[in-house]
Amino acid sequence: MSTDPVFIEELSDIIHIYTDFGLYIESYIGKYSSNFHYESVYVNLPQTYEGKVCGLLGDADGHTNDFPEANNGDKWKTGSNCETPGDYDPCPVGSSAWTAASRLCQFDRLDEDCKDFVNQRETLLNSCIKDVCESNYDQEVVCHWLKAYANECRLRGGSPGTWWDDVPQCVEPCTDPKSEWTDCGSKCFPTCREQTVPSDCEDSTCEAGCRCKEGTYQENGKCVFRHQCGCSLEDGNYIQDGTSHMFEDCSTRCTCDLGESICETAGCKVNEECKVMAGKADCYCADGYKRRGTECTNEPCHTEIWGEVHVLTFDGQSFPYHGLCWFTLINTTGSQNLADFEIQGRILTSTDFNQLPILRGVLFIFNEDEFELNDQNPDIPGYPQLLVNGHKPHRHDDPTTSLTIEVNLASEVIVISTDWLDLRFHYKNHSLNVDLDYKYTNHLSGMCGSCNGNISDDLILPNENEPSSLSDFAKYWAQEDGIDCTLPEEVMAVSSLQHFNLSEAKDVCYEIIRRSGPYRDCLEVVDGHRYYNSCIYDYFFMKEPGIVGLHAGQYREACKYEGIDIEINENSIQCPSGMTYNPGSSSCQETCSNETYAKTCQGSCVCPEGMVLDKYRCVYRKDCGCDTPYGVYISVGEEYINNDCSVRCTCGKGSKCHVSIINATQKPRVQSFLIAEPVIVGMGIPAMVQYVNFSYQITGDLPAFRLIGRFGDAADTIHRLIGLRLEYIGLEYELTEDGTLSLDGDEMYVPYGDDHVSVSLLIDGKAIFSTDFGLTIMYDLSSMATITIAMEWLDMTAGLCGTCNNKQEDEFLMPYGSIANNVMEFGNSWLVDDGCTPNQKSIDPLVILSTEQEMLGKASCYIIGDPYGFFSPCHDYVNPKEHYDGCVSDYLIDPRYFCDAIESYATRCKARGGPRLNWRLTLTQCSMACPGGSSYNDCGEACNPSCVDPYGLTYCDIDCIETCTCPFGTLMMNTTCVRLHECPCFITDVGVINEGDSYVDPLCNSRYTCQEQTLLRDEDYSCGENALCTDRGNEHGCSVKTAMTGMDKLVFHKRVDGTENFDRDWEDYKNGFGHLNAEFWLGNEAIHYVSSQKIYSMRVDLLDTSGYSTYANYEVTSVGSMEQNYVLHWEGFTGTVIVNALTSHNDMAFSTFDRDNDLSNGNCAAQYPGGWWFNNCYYSNLNGDYGSGNYWMPVVAEESEMKLRPQGAS
Repeated sequence: MSTDPVFIEELSDIIHIYTDFGLYIESYIGKYSSNFHYESVYVNLPQTYEGKVCGLLGDADGHTNDFPEANNGDKWKTGSNCETPGDYDPCPVGSSAWTAASRLCQFDRLDEDCKDFVNQRETLLNSCIKDVCESNYDQEVVCHWLKAYANECRLRGGSPGTWWDDVPQCVEPCTDPKSEWTDCGSKCFPTCREQTVPSDCEDSTCEAGCRCKEGTYQENGKCVFRHQCGCSLEDGNYIQDGTSHMFEDCSTRCTCDLGESICETAGCKVNEECKVMAGKADCYCADGYKRRGTECTNEPCHTEIWGEVHVLTFDGQSFPYHGLCWFTLINTTGSQNLADFEIQGRILTSTDFNQLPILRGVLFIFNEDEFELNDQNPDIPGYPQLLVNGHKPHRHDDPTTSLTIEVNLASEVIVISTDWLDLRFHYKNHSLNVDLDYKYTNHLSGMCGSCNGNISDDLILPNENEPSSLSDFAKYWAQEDGIDCTLPEEVMAVSSLQHFNLSEAKDVCYEIIRRSGPYRDCLEVVDGHRYYNSCIYDYFFMKEPGIVGLHAGQYREACKYEGIDIEINENSIQCPSGMTYNPGSSSCQETCSNETYAKTCQGSCVCPEGMVLDKYRCVYRKDCGCDTPYGVYISVGEEYINNDCSVRCTCGKGSKCHVSIINATQKPRVQSFLIAEPVIVGMGIPAMVQYVNFSYQITGDLPAFRLIGRFGDAADTIHRLIGLRLEYIGLEYELTEDGTLSLDGDEMYVPYGDDHVSVSLLIDGKAIFSTDFGLTIMYDLSSMATITIAMEWLDMTAGLCGTCNNKQEDEFLMPYGSIANNVMEFGNSWLVDDGCTPNQKSIDPLVILSTEQEMLGKASCYIIGDPYGFFSPCHDYVNPKEHYDGCVSDYLIDPRYFCDAIESYATRCKARGGPRLNWRLTLTQCSMACPGGSSYNDCGEACNPSCVDPYGLTYCDIDCIETCTCPFGTLMMNTTCVRLHECPCFITDVGVINEGDSYVDPLCNSRYTCQEQTLLRDEDYSCGENALCTDRGNEHGCSVKTAMTGMDKLVFHKRVDGTENFDRDWEDYKNGFGHLNAEFWLGNEAIHYVSSQKIYSMRVDLLDTSGYSTYANYEVTSVGSMEQNYVLHWEGFTGTVIVNALTSHNDMAFSTFDRDNDLSNGNCAAQYPGGWWFNNCYYSNLNGDYGSGNYWMPVVAEESEMKLRPQGAS
């Protein structure tokens, strides 16, 4: 123990104070999840002070009846900022809230052992009830008071026993692996600073809790070994490892490096002065200066906006404002030597804080470019969006303007910075902080003032007129053009609230200025009352507890501005899915685009090891997008068009984008939507019709085609689209609502592809119909088809979908060249079946349905046209009116068609180059029900890997669509996701081979047999001398006899050149990986399934690096189930290999680096990369590192193949 007169020791959130005259103080500050705070102080006085002290804790004379209570402690207040509590009491005695809290404070659990020892039981019980009630019945508060009662009991000589057995939730989980739970742990324990327990420590002060294991020491709330401890310095201070300390006179700075203190001569630079701030001595910027980088420069113009909504002007005036609009916050007034710019702020109602008006967007206008930052990312709700001139940017920096835009998802901030500007928009805290170079002094205007040092003219308008009110001042700066603004006529000042009862608001907001609270280090540097008062103001009007965080967050930002870092509760930081918060990360997260943001990397959201960041999600490097020839990175599914619109780059899978030249006459594709009833949208004119067939055809010199749609009766007599037929170059392709495809009347297996047409089915029930002449159809096999045609067909089409010539006046063109007078005449003109009955009347849902239904339809469909709503980013690409009208009409016919109408607008927006909106997350009633183990993906591949097409490439020319996708490692089979071994046998251009059947190719060179869902190929199949290969109907084979001299086999391991990575995790080895025509592992699940059906032998073929071939054969081989960890068993070895290198691996479980099943003390799969049946460790590992680790004792294999074959096959 230190010999100093006063010794202070801080351990995490506990502070011990020892004195040489016997006074001992222990202070503990706790915080609960409900934001309820408590502070406990334990004071131990030597008996010599009995009756000789006074204060809030009494006089220590042994008598309780002389303790004054009337003044409620007011007599002992110190400091000018103390407040007398009001009458607000959320838990009056006898109330239902008090009764509920008393049931939780069950001191009777300890009474049998303690009530005779603790004479202040009732005082403790009442305190427990009060705190539990005020904390909204937080269980942690209950545990705190039960522990306090137990500790007091033990201190007074009682034995509380293991009371926590009845309250297991009060047992703290010991998260540090070097700590352990103890029933009675001493409050005196070895720390890095005091590595021996003081001899005068009283065991009676023990308590239950986590304690460091023997041989470790307490260091900042963690248990560490001695070599991990910090350093004791010459000036008596102790610092942790990796930290530094400046001596009080700033003459020396010491750094602790691995337990060794390294001290260097320090001293302050120009514009710095040595002083102590927040208890820490250092060289701080002198008054009138602020640190920018490593230098202290003239103090910048600084302004803040936060809360609901409070503005702190450049010159220090603070005022509230509640209007809803875009407002000019900062504008330059003109100077030849300064850059001109404008900053606007968008104040809107909040979706998170009970419709409070808050700052939701910032617009920075500079060099004729507009950079908009807002909190409404349509792709990932809850995260920010950056738009440059109304569009998503492909990179965040523009070297021509030295402008940098950085996004930190952990700090929840977007930063725009130049050499004269630092703008920080906290999109979750809805606050804005702006610093401008001091040279802008007296060259600014806007709601944030002029930055001229004169607070009295902050509310003077540029015309030098003084507005009559704060509202008039704000109205002057409102940008009302084209949007709806709500501008209040009167705003109450913060000071006006002094006449009201503010007790509840003060109590809720008090945390901001609490002397022992989280901001305690900052209170002496930055006056917290500005944010405390603004918090009281907002809470008083809105009674929304969440609003407190906005003001506390801005105070934290103000402290940071002055160089005081406030510790953040890491649990409150929400990183995007798949990422975790790393407070100490100093290196920037690696990204697909290889961008780094040096200013915002400290304390950030990071991806799991081995993954990189692609926008807001973590991916493996192989799943990154593309680098365009213009140095711009785009993600998979995105498209980039260069500045002069001459080149389009589209990113599919792979690292290079598909580049296409855009001709001067070429325009983006147009689309026609067949929706629900259907409402047919063709160049913007909706028409409600009921038909059996419609026609869509072309005229001109291009190859002719005709697309015919069939409408049928639904159960409720509303007609819907039930089939499509394409007539092209003399062929007829017909697709029906059950997914059946026929070609000239013959049913074809889907997916299907020929030289002109390809058809694929998605697991969610959609079909994609693609052609070689620019026609693409996505048909949901229910009611809606999206038809896309290339612009080569401009002004060359006609039909029920219109003319596609950008002229609305001829949209109702009939086959014989005239314009129809009405919808009925137009629709009937395009009937193609003689047996169809022409429609006699049109349905007008606005007439036949009620006004109430119409109102519901308009209210539901308003989301399409809402100028501030979810689809507002699409309005620049697709006029929302036509889709809004169609949506209302659909809703009136049947509300079930609402989601189809929304889908049509979202799809058309994306097709026109607009943002990809994950709208189903917002409209949960439209969530897509994905079948068979698949999951929703707003940008999935149009062709899922399937049993028919395992790589999903053969029939696919669309990269990014809204669909359902199967999990990695599974394949699509009809509407179900299955493992490879569950797939039926299939041969391309042949179709499904049923179990037990065989197929012979047309040349009789091979025969394929489906055996236990595995297609076995007999490569040596041929007709003998007396047999001919003939076509027997739909089958091929030898007409006289067949001959089979080959061997059915199943290859499950193959390596030839090292191109495939075999250092994989358990799931990869379970499901399989690689390419069947190159290197692969079939998958442990598949190997187990095959080997468990009958008796199989195994053959291992090896080619070593010297070119020598050998083999090993095992007469009986099996691989166990996943529950058995895929244990390998073999019997009966023969072969030409030098050593049977599987001897020690027999009956061994399979191991990977993340699933250790071997018999060694370590992890063989981690030490020798590659999954295998390790023992301790191996004599063989054909899945090891290629070139050195793919080993079969005593040689390294250059090529290897492992296969199963039925026993007895020759």
